[in-house]
This record gives sequence, structure tokens and C-alpha cells, in this order.
Amino acid sequence: MVKNVYGHVLPRSARPLEERAGLGFYSLPKSSLNSEEGMGVASLSVIYASIIISSMFLPPILIKNLGCKWTIVISMGCYVAYSFGNLYPGWATLIPTSVILGLGGSPLWSAKCTFLTISGNLQAEKENKRGQDVINQYFGMFFLIFQSSAVWGNLMSSLIFGSDSDIGVGILAMILVAVFLDNIDRETAREFRGNREPFCSTFLATFKHLKDKRQLLLIPLTMYSGFEQGFLSGDYTKFYVTCALGIHFVGYVMICFGATNSICSFTFGRLAQYTGRAALFAFALYGVLFPEQKEAAFANYRMWESVGFVIAFAYSNFICLNTKLYILIAVLISAMVFYGWVEWEEHKKPGVEMCKKDTEEKALPMPDEYIKAEEKNKLRCFCGQYSGSDVLSKMQ
Repeated sequence: MVKNVYGHVLPRSARPLEERAGLGFYSLPKSSLNSEEGMGVASLSVIYASIIISSMFLPPILIKNLGCKWTIVISMGCYVAYSFGNLYPGWATLIPTSVILGLGGSPLWSAKCTFLTISGNLQAEKENKRGQDVINQYFGMFFLIFQSSAVWGNLMSSLIFGSDSDIGVGILAMILVAVFLDNIDRETAREFRGNREPFCSTFLATFKHLKDKRQLLLIPLTMYSGFEQGFLSGDYTKFYVTCALGIHFVGYVMICFGATNSICSFTFGRLAQYTGRAALFAFALYGVLFPEQKEAAFANYRMWESVGFVIAFAYSNFICLNTKLYILIAVLISAMVFYGWVEWEEHKKPGVEMCKKDTEEKALPMPDEYIKAEEKNKLRCFCGQYSGSDVLSKMQ
């Protein structure tokens, strides 16, 4: 298990670590350093607008045709291009490279989450464990490394490393992923290219996924993530750190935040197998709920999170702090209510109840889709307690 965690997660964590360290480095100080005629703010606005547009169409197309690995590598190149744009910051360099970064942002995160979900399910099948538990552990390990980027990013901000350093780290990360990351869904991508589903079906997969009631109910929770990040990166550092302690303490406070976030990510990933995801809002929620529509589900996550960030960013300079806090609290409460609704809907599904009853008599009746999942050798039983092989053996 440990070998597979490090083999699957560590190479995959290299790029987002560099991404968040680098982008965090640029998004906070560069918005001030590139403040001429609002260039820094305009660059950030273009980035998140491009992420939203990218989330609508690109992830399912790229992942299904290229597979997770090469989607990740190509998307990483978009971030390196943004670093090149910051070598000579200006309207002619920052805006086009911001568009490129935004277009690569959603496929990168969708491919990353899809890769971790597939890896977790396959490893759980080998070890006869619940898929959701292994997925949570994988995501916990990933975010342990990823959230630590707040530490490295703020160190970069403090030391004012140049853009050339970030470019070097980005290229190194691309090489690590290209060489060491497993091409875990190569056969699936090859089969998809051979079958050639209608282009419109793949192109609109993100929007078609919104027909799922659970996805609609998760939108407030996903948007809250964006609201929270917008508040943290802007208002929290401005009103609670700079005013109280001084601007020179901003980096230290964010380093503490990143370190705590990193440790909690790993710890909660481990605890989820004992407490269940409802108690922790598990990181791998989308991968567990939508195992057969992973690409479209994670694209929706990135899209709605970016929408939340853009909204928080848009009203930041027009309303007072107290109003912002009330908005955050209202969004959080609504997110918790709708998330509870999702869990209630999942709890009522007959598959969950059958798995809870364990082995009553000789047979354990299961819907056809679970048997089909076993034939594909990719997904576990919906409730995660039995693998497909367990179900087949109990039906004999």
C-alpha cells in the first residue's frame, strides 16, 4: 500500500506543488508589483475567467482522448507558459499567458482527481478494502504535499525568487510526471479513441452532468471553497493580519496556515475510514459519488469553485468586511444543508442498506450495474464495503 501511495501520489503532487507555490507567489505580490494600470488584478481576473470557460468543455475531451497522464503534462506546460510571461511583465505578455494558464487549470485538476480516484479504486480492489477509504488516503497524501506549497510559496515571496527559478521548477516537475507517473488509463483512452463517441456528447459532458441532482446540491459547497479562498487571500490578510500585526507578518501567518492545512489534510484522509466522509467533508467526495463520470464531475468542481472565487473577488472592493462575513456564513450554512441532503439521498439508496445487512442467508442481491463494474475491473461496489468479486461469490 505504501509503495503504491508514493508511486501514484508523489509524482502527481510535484506539479500542483510548484503550481500553487508559483501561482501563489504571483497572485499575491504580483498583483501589487504589476499594479500599473491594474495589470496585476486584470491578469488574475483573466486567469479565473479562463478557468471557468475551460471547465465547461476541455477536461472530458482531453482526459478521454489522451488519458490522465498526458493531460497533466500538457496542462503543466500552460503553467510554465505563465511563468515565462512574468519574465517581462506587460499587457502583451501577462494577458495572453493568463489565458493559457486558465485554459490548462481545469484539465490539470480534473485529470489529477480522476487519476487519484482510479488509483484508489484499483488499489482497494487488490487489498480487498473499501474504495472510498483508499481514495481518501490518496487524496490526504496528495493534499499533505500540495497544501505545504503555502509554506514554500510564501518563502518565495519573502525571498523574491525570480521567474526563471519558477520556470526551472515547472520544467523539472513536467519531466518527473512524464517519466514516473503511471499511464493508468491508457487502454481506456485508446478504446475511447477507437470507438469515437459523438463529439458533442464529450464536449457537453460537464453540462450534462448537471442533470444529476447530487451535483446540483453540491454546487453551494463547491462555491464556498472559492468564496473562502477569495476571502483568505484578500480580506483576511488585509484586515486581520496587516492591520493587527503589520504587513511583514503576512508571510509568517500564511506559512502557519499552510502547515496546519497540510497536516490536517493527511490526518483527515486517514480518519475518514473510521468517521465516514460526512463528518469530515472528505476531500475525495466527487470521486466517491461519481465514479463513472469522474472527468465531468471534477470539471464541475473546478468550474463552480472558480465561480465562487470570481464572485468574492468581484465584490471585494465594494462592500464592507462585516457584510463579507455574513455572506460567507450564509453560503457555508446553505452548503452544509445541501450537502446533508446529498448524504441523505445516498443513505436511502437500496445498495447501501443491502451492504449494511452483511450476508443474510446465501444471496446478496445487487443491481446489474455493480456486476458490470466488476466486469470492467475498475469500480467497487457502490457502498464501498464489498468488491465486485465479493458480490459474485456471495451470489453463488
